[in-house]
Amino acid sequence: MSCQGDRRGGPHGGGLDPRKAWKDAPEETRLHLRGQPPGLRRGPRGHPVHPKRTAPPKGGGARGLLHGKAAGDRIPGRAGGAGAGADGGGGAQGKGSPLPFRSRRAGDPGPVRRGHGGPVPPSLGHLPGGAGSGGGGPIGGAPVTDREAIGLLKGLLSRYSPSGGEEEAVGFLAGRLSRWGLATQVDEVGNLIASWGEPPARPDLLLLGHIDTVPGHIRVRKEGERLYGRGAVDAKGALCAFSCALIRCRKAGVVLVAAVGEEAEGVGAKHILPRFRPKMAIIGEPSGWQGITLGYKGRLVVDWLLELPANHSASPGASALEQAFVFGRRISLLSRRLSRGKERAFERLDVAPRHIFFSSDGLRDRVELGLTLRLPPGLAVEALKGEIRKAADGATVSFRGGERAYVAPKNTPLVRVFLQAIRAEGGRPRFKLKTGTSDMNVVGPAWGCPILAYGPGDSALDHTPDEHIPLPEFLRSIRVLERALKDLPGGTR
Repeated sequence: MSCQGDRRGGPHGGGLDPRKAWKDAPEETRLHLRGQPPGLRRGPRGHPVHPKRTAPPKGGGARGLLHGKAAGDRIPGRAGGAGAGADGGGGAQGKGSPLPFRSRRAGDPGPVRRGHGGPVPPSLGHLPGGAGSGGGGPIGGAPVTDREAIGLLKGLLSRYSPSGGEEEAVGFLAGRLSRWGLATQVDEVGNLIASWGEPPARPDLLLLGHIDTVPGHIRVRKEGERLYGRGAVDAKGALCAFSCALIRCRKAGVVLVAAVGEEAEGVGAKHILPRFRPKMAIIGEPSGWQGITLGYKGRLVVDWLLELPANHSASPGASALEQAFVFGRRISLLSRRLSRGKERAFERLDVAPRHIFFSSDGLRDRVELGLTLRLPPGLAVEALKGEIRKAADGATVSFRGGERAYVAPKNTPLVRVFLQAIRAEGGRPRFKLKTGTSDMNVVGPAWGCPILAYGPGDSALDHTPDEHIPLPEFLRSIRVLERALKDLPGGTR
């Protein structure tokens, strides 16, 4: 299923006639397309080919460049232009390039970057190489192929982006979206914002994904139908699915946000709160392609600190380290008491250790203990903080986070559209409530609009060394999103 119309090339189709495009292109564009990266030579018709191969009897010049498989077969490398690599590197951005811009309008190829390809000439918008396709498909507003979608995800996974280090990943994704025709800009905190034209302050729909990950590098690799990498599930898979569905549908009135800092206090989501007031919102988090997430538990981070004079291990009295264990035990008992009679995990107060650090200079012992509390709906957070301070028994205690649990309504037009889209793809939709926390906890209460979370992947793999995503599920989630976007109110570009 595609939201696109007929895009066949030639005078009778909706696409670009390559011969006419070449004839009408200005001289500087033709010179650009004839540029020779090192290691390539020209074929009989002036088309650059691999030195160990010969040019086919047909397909040189603009026609060869505009027809994906032939061009991709002859132009190796990941450096850029028409020879964009299959791993998502290259293209206009080039692997490892810093972010050289703050805003870019649709159709603006941007400055020349590292690599041989440079920018895409604006007079020939439909060129192979979009989203790291290996030259396998068109760009500049044409549909995103499945191969290109996988290339986009692989390329984004290859840009390691723990919270606070998202810039390279943002630059890569901005380059790809811009080459497909979206207007992109990067805001003051580093969020990437994309839309068809200027992003409206009150969009019909806001797609909120996050581009940061937890720390821990995982080698990006494909094993069978699984793609491994940090963020494959949480949540670059959902972000790439959002991107591909939006480009395929060319849906007007939709804003895509790749937020930074979701894994670090929701920095990006908090920054966009006053800027946008969407009519509906979708959060990019793993739900499985048949799942619809309607709620997340809240979160409270507790930092406990105690310093005491150093003493001998045989001395009477509890040491600083022993008192840390006592505090942890008290909080565990508190959570059990407040969860008594609650059968579902979503209704219970859960406690998990974050860290414990001990240090001593021989005169004073210092212990730091961190705990994360997952908060159920309806819990009085301030009363809970009072109980925790009482349990600290003289130690210093501070709090971070404090996001409250949030559950979105089920009976909304947005939910109904997703139910239909999942069923249309042969799935059996199911609702989910998550014991973790997401940007839905930040924006849901503030915006008060219909909202849900959706994305491919198994959330049990979040933050694990085995994080991976099944590629058939990733592609199916794009089709679900495509159907949902098509059926939601609003026009197309």
